[in-house]
Amino acid sequence: TDNGVVIEKEKLMTAVEWFRQQPIDSLVIEGAGGWQLPLAPGLRMPEVVKDINARVILVVGLKLGCLNHALLSLQSIRQEGCDVVGWIAVQTGPEPMPRQEENLASLRELLGTKELAYIPYVPTWSGKDLTVYFHK
Repeated sequence: TDNGVVIEKEKLMTAVEWFRQQPIDSLVIEGAGGWQLPLAPGLRMPEVVKDINARVILVVGLKLGCLNHALLSLQSIRQEGCDVVGWIAVQTGPEPMPRQEENLASLRELLGTKELAYIPYVPTWSGKDLTVYFHK
């Protein structure tokens, strides 16, 4: 719970099923907080992903520690038995991280899964079309 909001697994499942019945091509669910995030007592993100049979896109914030974070997250996602579609690199601040290009090259080599996008720092992203940053 946060700010009085209680996350209930049944309500999540009902909401996902409702969206799946709509005439949409894709449903993207943001898992803010990280892969091992506890959503409620006894409920973590991996359980929800498995129960709704979702595939995972790993988002890598380009900052100190990103290589370790990305590799550990990918390992944990796979250990949970979930399917990783690919990854997205996001520049988290106005200035690129030190050695950003080298870090991106390392991520491309080490993750062994498809790079879907590189999103530069966009200070006012709300309402903007970020699909222009996705690789074709």
